[in-house]
Amino acid sequence: MTDLCVRHPNFIQQYLPNIANRLRDSNALVRRQTITLITRLLKEDYIKLRHGLFFRLIMTAVDDDAGVRELAKFCITNILHVKDPSTSHAHFVECLFHFNSNTDHVIYNRFPQSSKNR
Repeated sequence: MTDLCVRHPNFIQQYLPNIANRLRDSNALVRRQTITLITRLLKEDYIKLRHGLFFRLIMTAVDDDAGVRELAKFCITNILHVKDPSTSHAHFVECLFHFNSNTDHVIYNRFPQSSKNR
C-alpha cells in the first residue's frame, strides 16, 4: 500500500484509513511495520498528519507491546516532531476530546469515527 502511495499520491486518500487501521492490528510486527511506513510517508510528504491518522499514531505510544511503544515514541519525537514542532501543540485540546469520546463540542472532535476506527 505504501508503494502505491509513493507511485500514485493522488489515490492515497481512499486507502489511508485501511493503512492506519493496521496500527490497531493484533500482531505487533504489523503495528511496528505500519508505524515505520506511515512515518516514512509523513516525513517525505506523501501524506499529511490529519485528524484520525494523528490520533491513531499517538495511541501507539501506549501500546501493550514494548517494541511498538518505543518505536512509536521514537518516530513521534525524533522524526515527526522535528519536522513540525507545532503538531503536538495544535492537536492537544482535540486529543482530550477525542480520547474521551466527547463529541458535544461544536469545533473539536468533529471528524467521522466509528468504533472500528478508534
